[in-house]
Amino acid sequence: MAGIAEVKQALLEEFEQAMRSDPRVSEIYKLLEEGGKLSQKTSYKMAEMTAENLADCFVNQIVMVYDTISVEDALDVLPPLLQKNHDYVAEYAMQVQKHIDEAMDIGILPVKPDFDMSRATGLAESIAGTDLKATEETLRLRIDNFSKHIVDESLRKNAQARQNMGLDIRVVREYDDKGLHKGKDPCVWCLQREGTWTYNEAQEHGVWERHPGCGCTITYMTQKGNVQRLNSLSGMWAEI
Repeated sequence: MAGIAEVKQALLEEFEQAMRSDPRVSEIYKLLEEGGKLSQKTSYKMAEMTAENLADCFVNQIVMVYDTISVEDALDVLPPLLQKNHDYVAEYAMQVQKHIDEAMDIGILPVKPDFDMSRATGLAESIAGTDLKATEETLRLRIDNFSKHIVDESLRKNAQARQNMGLDIRVVREYDDKGLHKGKDPCVWCLQREGTWTYNEAQEHGVWERHPGCGCTITYMTQKGNVQRLNSLSGMWAEI
């Protein structure tokens, strides 16, 4: 790929501009600044918007220009973009968690998840050597999954903090015939993770994990009595 340094810089600049000019992003930041009603679903909205903007920029600068990309170039270009994606989403999710904890009078400092370089390099390697135009939809799905995983990790780490402080955590995973599950045989991988688990059991059995397009729902409950439900397909949360 000619001028990879220039392409990488152009991608980062376009991504940052897309985030600044996206009215949906402005609205969701406004909600945070004004201290409105916040829940984990706002963090997932942020993850979805950020992933969409990143994917659009990557398609504009790479997919529409090049037929394929080498491993070396993919590893040079994509991880810095995913790092920026992480910075936006992880910081937002941490601030949302802070607002939720303060509203519930939970005196625990919110935890910010670390950037997962292993997942970033894995995503970059997965597109190397492929027909970029033919696999654009798959790429968008993987970027969306990467972005939502940041919120997943924020949720898991903050649940762990509650557990360590003595709050009783229960994690519930329910199978749902949606997304990639719809119209197909039951997903054995998901069914193995279905049910109600303690925090430690959920960790051991991979209950927090989800595959792209998974339609399962994940819930957690604390000693305070709050329950939130996450639809893994849409990334939306709702209190029940």
